[in-house]
Amino acid sequence: MARTLILPKGFHEHDFICLMKNESHGRNRIRLLAMHHLQSGRSLKTVSIIAGSHWKTVQSWLRRFRNSSFDGLFESHRSGAFRKFNSLQESFLSDKINMLSESKTGGYITGKELHNMLFEHIILNVV
Repeated sequence: MARTLILPKGFHEHDFICLMKNESHGRNRIRLLAMHHLQSGRSLKTVSIIAGSHWKTVQSWLRRFRNSSFDGLFESHRSGAFRKFNSLQESFLSDKINMLSESKTGGYITGKELHNMLFEHIILNVV
């Protein structure tokens, strides 16, 4: 027989279903649903089947909730590649591509055409 699950203090005071319905992030909704089922007295194994995760994953969600409340439970910022263009450069490039596309008749824009247009723009601004 499995040991009884020890839930954090004040765990039963939270309305996880209401929070889940208002949450837009999918992984956070799954975690809140898992917390609701743990609150209802279900085992880690049963909750893991409902959530579609391993029982140790559900246990780590509970541990993170115990240590950091909702900040530990919710999805944190993930690292990734930095943007190569800022918004001003992106809008400039988009405008140039649209302008080239409108001026061209019958066909696609080639990389060579885009390269030549940007190269001419750089030469005109430098000189």
